[in-house]
Amino acid sequence: MTERPLSEIKFLVLHHSVTSKDATIDQIREMHIARGYSDIGYHYLINSGGLKEGRGIGFRGAHALSEKAPYLNTDMNRAGVGLCIIGDFSEGPPDDALINEAAFTVKRIAGKLGIKLDRKHIIPHGSVSYTACPGKGTMEKLYAKLEI
Repeated sequence: MTERPLSEIKFLVLHHSVTSKDATIDQIREMHIARGYSDIGYHYLINSGGLKEGRGIGFRGAHALSEKAPYLNTDMNRAGVGLCIIGDFSEGPPDDALINEAAFTVKRIAGKLGIKLDRKHIIPHGSVSYTACPGKGTMEKLYAKLEI
């Protein structure tokens, strides 16, 4: 894994795991390692039990390719923190408890790292890559909770 200075982090990128809501971090880590990653790609994960740490924040992530404007020239794995809500939200957003935990986590991480709390810096995976991640309605609920 490649280390990075925390001063380079400017974004929070939201994901869903597209797994069962009961998937464990170890199971997700095993899936990522099977894909050739050196560790789990996300820095933080949220499930009904709360916040879990994944890859160390001081390491470049493995969660988002920068394929779309305006993020084309930004290495989102280096400049972003990967935050994954465990579950599959392809058909509808996470429940309020998960959204509340995600909002609390976003505020805490953004405050700690000096990330702007706006829609240009708190972004869905689908804003940088060709994917529907983090699922249908997730960002709308999160942005409403964050009041951004």
